[in-house]
Order: sequence, then structure tokens, then C-alpha cells
Amino acid sequence: MMVRLPKTIIALALLAGCSSHSREDFSLDPGIPRVETPNEQIAYIRAKWMNEKHVETAFFDRQDRPLEVFRFGRTSVKTLNQYEGENNDMTIRYYHSDSSPIGYVDVDTLRRAYDKTGRLVVEAHAFGVLDKNAGKVPPDGY
Repeated sequence: MMVRLPKTIIALALLAGCSSHSREDFSLDPGIPRVETPNEQIAYIRAKWMNEKHVETAFFDRQDRPLEVFRFGRTSVKTLNQYEGENNDMTIRYYHSDSSPIGYVDVDTLRRAYDKTGRLVVEAHAFGVLDKNAGKVPPDGY
């Protein structure tokens, strides 16, 4: 018999081991936001393991589109995708290098605009930094 656990409990369990600051484990920097997608939008969760180490957790919607992807290893990366209808109108990527101080996270935000036919017409990038010691640093972009 298969037991269905609430997605929040599964997500917390998968990310629970990711809160340590040890360089030996595959952790997620504390400066990277945790799951932001509302539970009702998450249809299923996928976890990847390599050599018995947890290296990725991904949350998908009912259309098999990635909502949030967390990658663990020498660097921590979170990719958050937001959709308006069929179109991916925003992707935010949080990145923490293994050489960055704890709590320092690069943030790349990509916003997209589409015409009535669904064709991409505008892409706008904004780059910034989240630093728990200095607060938000004003973004730069193109």
C-alpha cells in the first residue's frame, strides 16, 4: 500500500539535511530562499543522488514544468521559475559559490515578455547580491 504524504512534509524532509554549514556535505547556503512555490502548485517532487549524496531536489507542476530546482554540491544553486499561462515569464537564479562567505548569494533575475501569439519579444536581466551582513545590494542589469 502506498502512503501519500503532504508535499510540504516531503519537501521539508528533503531539504532538512541541507541546512548544515559543513563543506563536507551537500548543503544549501542559508542565504538562499527555501521553497517559495505554494503547495497547491506542486504536483510532484524529484530528488537526484550521486554516489550516495543528495545533489538535487526539483519541484514540478502538473504540466511537468520545473517550478523550483535546488542543486547541492561545491556550490548551492536554486532556480525559481514562474509561469503566466503557458509562458515562463520569470526565472530567478540564486547562486552561492564554495568560495563565497556564508550568507552571500548572487541573484540573476530574467524577466520575459511575449506577444499575443506567445512569441518571446523581450528579455530583461537584473543581477544583484543578497548579503546577510550588508543587506541587499542594488541590482545591475541589461
